Amino acid sequence: MAEQTGHALLTLQNSLRPLLEADGILGGVLCTEDGLPLASALRPGLDEESLAAAGARIGQLSRDQFGDEDLEAGVLDASRLRLVVRPVSLGYLVLAADPAAAIGPAVELAKQLAAAIDRTAVRAAMTEAPRP
Repeated sequence: MAEQTGHALLTLQNSLRPLLEADGILGGVLCTEDGLPLASALRPGLDEESLAAAGARIGQLSRDQFGDEDLEAGVLDASRLRLVVRPVSLGYLVLAADPAAAIGPAVELAKQLAAAIDRTAVRAAMTEAPRP
């Protein structure tokens, strides 16, 4: 079972790698609702734990304000970077983008990656589920 969990996390880690090739994206973190990092792909200078904690907090505040069904993505603009936070089945997907980057493509990329992460999580859960 530990081997299956490790494989699932590696698959999630690999699903984030395309972020490093996307224009204007500095990286991303997949974290739990409590801000525990599960997987990441980050350019040098970005801190996984800080991004996960900030993303989870943005996600929680957005969810509390707007509810689960209505939340597509939360966005925080700062002078150094822009965070795009999207809920996923495991918690939150947090994308760090250049503040000058267009927001539309970053939100769309987060949407696509979130769908892939959710599919991976479902497959992992089905694999790990006890069989009768």
